[in-house]
Amino acid sequence: MLLVRYVLTIRVNDHSGSNWFSCFNDVATELLGCSADTLALWKENKNEQAVEQAYNNATFRQLKFRIRAKSETYMDESRVKYQVMSAAPLNFADESRSLIDAIRKYQAR
Repeated sequence: MLLVRYVLTIRVNDHSGSNWFSCFNDVATELLGCSADTLALWKENKNEQAVEQAYNNATFRQLKFRIRAKSETYMDESRVKYQVMSAAPLNFADESRSLIDAIRKYQAR
């Protein structure tokens, strides 16, 4: 039995632009729809079609991310690293209600 864990780097796009994010085991498993052990087994067995399908299923999905941003300094150069803490399918009804509530609070001022 393999004991493999994910460290997945993804590029996320929205209306404001794009950025690179790190996903660790739990989030990456949810995004790809299979465990790191399973993906490693597919790669080991040269099942490239299954590997490609896992990545294709994770591509161009609309998800709601909870992100952690952390500033790091290396050799006097600061940069921000982003990590996906959770990813969930977008619920348009809930998001719309949240936006409507925010607009109402803003109008009440």
